[in-house]
Amino acid sequence: MPATAPQEKLIHSDDGFLVYLTKQTTSTIGLRWDFSEPLEAPFDLFKVEKCYSCKRNQWEVVHWGTAWSVTVRNLEQNLCYSFRINALKQNEEDERFVYVRKSEIFKSFTLPDVPSTMAIFRAVKKNQPALIRKLLSIKPELVNVPVNGETFLYQAVRNNNLEVIDLLLEYGANVNLGVPSNWETPLHLAIYNKNIKIARHLLEHGADINAGNCIGMTAGHYAIDTNDLHTLRFVLTHGGSTESRDRCSWTLIFRAIYMHTSTEIVKYLLERKCRLKIRDKNRLMPLDYARLMDQQEVINLIKRRLKI
Repeated sequence: MPATAPQEKLIHSDDGFLVYLTKQTTSTIGLRWDFSEPLEAPFDLFKVEKCYSCKRNQWEVVHWGTAWSVTVRNLEQNLCYSFRINALKQNEEDERFVYVRKSEIFKSFTLPDVPSTMAIFRAVKKNQPALIRKLLSIKPELVNVPVNGETFLYQAVRNNNLEVIDLLLEYGANVNLGVPSNWETPLHLAIYNKNIKIARHLLEHGADINAGNCIGMTAGHYAIDTNDLHTLRFVLTHGGSTESRDRCSWTLIFRAIYMHTSTEIVKYLLERKCRLKIRDKNRLMPLDYARLMDQQEVINLIKRRLKI
């Protein structure tokens, strides 16, 4: 096989094949391949297949022959495709083709026509960091433009993709901007999903632990809604306040009682010295809500703390 051309790029390597990208446009992907190790037995031809998503298992043959390269045309722009390459030999007895070497599934994508918010949105959704970098390097000002009401960073947090999150932050994504219409931040979403790793990463990049959404709910309120003590501990040990009030003037203890969270969460809030002699907009105190919700164990805990 000829040496690798300067414009070629190695995109896949496994025990069977080395695969190089030779062409990439809005509708075309060019591939060339070589064996990682020489075949011990002779072969007759290659079969190359593609599909839009390997999960659908709808493979289409795009090359059947002796050539060591193929240009796949008429593809949809800004989409990721899966490929696999097989070396075949024809059985002399029944003339059927048998596999002598198979590649692992690998991926490549077509380019967008022009950088646009929708192109970046699709690239973020499909977890394509190389394409995201290419698009934002041309138009970095698009990084904070919401699509379908959400920023790209918010979408990346939902996808749990730390690599894409880092890339968006590198290009200037606002760490406190998620859903502009309701002020929900990427940190709110990470906490609600109990994704501590991503939440910690956002905090390291300047996320506001006490930022409120449109009804005043902070990361602490979202942690209460998870009913997960580990998540609540994380928020409060990283600067979250037990006394942040939402639109109803509820602090975390109010919401914990109203949401019927575990007794362990109520105990933890009491250990953090949360205020109990406070009233919400209805002039009710946490003890009043415990009585309304008939939470006898919580009533006893609050009375013990108030010494009544």
